[in-house]
Amino acid sequence: AADKRLQRGPDSLDEVMRLCTQRGFVFPNSEIYGGLAGAWDYGPLGAQLKKTLMDRWWRDFVERRHDCLGLDSPVIMNPRAWHASGHVSNFTDPLVECKHCRARFRADKLIEDTLGLSAEAMTMEEMGQRLASVRCGS
Repeated sequence: AADKRLQRGPDSLDEVMRLCTQRGFVFPNSEIYGGLAGAWDYGPLGAQLKKTLMDRWWRDFVERRHDCLGLDSPVIMNPRAWHASGHVSNFTDPLVECKHCRARFRADKLIEDTLGLSAEAMTMEEMGQRLASVRCGS
């Protein structure tokens, strides 16, 4: 029998977030005022873990490479900046949801992993057609 702690499912992320909150890694942002969906505040352990990960990432991908430069800018920007950079028209992560277990998957990764095809040049419609016969296994 598989260890229940290792099983993927619709509740696994909720369980991880509950544990992180109980252990003081993260807390819902402005929770006492109603919260803000998708925003988190880092507790002492979470802040240290985030700093450690960021420091190691910076060291490996900026300091140790001669072809990369560091840049730090806010994610919240004027929408015109996102359009001008090409992020709005060129970057998408198409998601699909299993109707049975309600788990969500990136459509392009699901096509590559289950069908062995590259989804890079596929339109959203083509991805939908390819995924019509794919089941998540639940």
